[in-house]
This record gives sequence, C-alpha cells and structure tokens, in this order.
Amino acid sequence: MQGQIVTRVYFPLDCVASLVAVSREGSRIETGLIGNEGMTGYGIAEGDKETPFELINQIAGYTLAIAADDFKQALSTSAGLRTLALRFARSMSVQVSYTALANGRLDIRRRLARWLLMVHDRVDQNIFHLTHDDLAIMLGVRRSSVTDALHLLEGDRLIRSTRNNIEIVNPRGLIDAASEVYGAPELEYERLMGLPAGPAAEDGGGARASRKHLVS
Repeated sequence: MQGQIVTRVYFPLDCVASLVAVSREGSRIETGLIGNEGMTGYGIAEGDKETPFELINQIAGYTLAIAADDFKQALSTSAGLRTLALRFARSMSVQVSYTALANGRLDIRRRLARWLLMVHDRVDQNIFHLTHDDLAIMLGVRRSSVTDALHLLEGDRLIRSTRNNIEIVNPRGLIDAASEVYGAPELEYERLMGLPAGPAAEDGGGARASRKHLVS
C-alpha cells in the first residue's frame, strides 16, 4: 500500500504490476508498469524503504522474491547489483514522465494503445485477461471511455476485444496509434541497462533486453 514500508522485493517473471498513485480522496491512476524487465521496491537502492505508490497486479503470473533487508544487504556487497537497480530506477523515472505526458496531452485511444503495448512488452503472449473496469482505473477515466477506445482500436484492426480479454493483432499499428509517448522510454531502458557494468561485471551485472517491438 502507498506510504508503507517495503518488506519484500519482487522480480516478476511473467506477471505485470502497476504502480498506482492514490489521492487523499481515493482517486487512483497508474503511473508506471513493471514486468520481467525490472523489480518492485527499487527505491531501496536509493536508500528509501517507503513506497509512494500502491502496487496492483495486472497480469497474473510468477515472481522471484527476496526480503527487503536481505536485498539491502545484497546491494551493499554487490556493486553490480546496485548499479543495475539504480539504472532501473532511472528508467522508471523516464517511464513515469512519459505517462504524465500521455495523460496530459493525448486522447484515450492513444493512451490505451500505449498501455497495451507496454503490457505486451512484458508478457510472452498476444492475449491477456483485462477487464474494462481495470483499464478505467489505470487510465483514470470512465469505464465507458475505455469501451469506446477499445472499439476504435478494434475498428482499426489493431486488437480484438471481448468482455475480459484483449488480443494484440497489429503491434506496429498500435505503435503508430500511441504516437510519441511510446518508444522513447523503452529505448532509454535499453540504453541504461546495456551500459557496461564496469569492474562489477563479474558480480552478475548484465541485463536482458525485453522490448520486443523495438529490437530487430
């Protein structure tokens, strides 16, 4: 929950989690997504064990987990691990900034296209279970607006949508629909995680690229 102390750090394998900002009145909107490219609780690498977000699992699956205190100890003994955690934290700040740009400047259709691409990047399948209510909370809009946007994307033959499932049919078309808010954060992640780990490389400091739409 928002404002709580992080007790465990999770490394998603095939699930996807949302970082959700919650107002004092209870309004919710997603600020970022984490999947198999990263980890939760990355603030620990920056010396902060308190989370400013609510964490909601969007796509069910498996994770690896470690107690926060054990992870903090591992950071102190592995420079390579600390470097990667800090780089991921940096990449998340870029993702969050582009989410703010999308929320402030784009219509629901384009925002939804970006969100679906980001989920698709993090799961090894074209079909995933998502309800219209879940999407409405993540995008901070009414359920009817999500339904309308899904119909538009489906009419463009980019997706297929049923009551609780969405199938990605044309990823490249979705990229065009998402416009400038998809691509830059993903490339920045690739750049940061691909930088040499320096002398700590032998600690296991490597990263696996996971942005399937951007890597030829």
